[in-house]
Amino acid sequence: MLKNDYKYNLTNFMGQCELNYGLLCRLLPDIENEDEFDYFVKNRFRMNLQVTERCRYTTCIHFTVNNDEQSNWLPEIEIDIRLYHDAHLAEVVDNRGVAMLPINPYPNPDMLHKDEKQGLNEFLSEWLFFCLKHGQSTESIKADWLARKEE
Repeated sequence: MLKNDYKYNLTNFMGQCELNYGLLCRLLPDIENEDEFDYFVKNRFRMNLQVTERCRYTTCIHFTVNNDEQSNWLPEIEIDIRLYHDAHLAEVVDNRGVAMLPINPYPNPDMLHKDEKQGLNEFLSEWLFFCLKHGQSTESIKADWLARKEE
């Protein structure tokens, strides 16, 4: 018999998606024109954000984190994200670009947690905060670019 004790908190989820959108906008300042962004974190991790699809109101991004040392205990992290520009939300989607179920039945064949979607969105925000605090962009900022921005 399946138990359904888990209660989905929509307010928490929407707040998490709004937070992720704000963090991604800070990390991707020129998302309309650039297709790929790289950040190095603490000289050990390479975080890559690659735009996979652009539409009028949405953008899909493939997020990966590689460990330079490629240790066995930390495999490569891959997450697909959809940004909703009209609503200012960003949510984790599955690898087919489809929104994940908010609550998974348990047990299930894929061994997903009941709150897998919420957990992945929280995990994403932790990585984005970490990158904002400790990351270094691979792009160098040129003085003429700064002068154009001030005009």
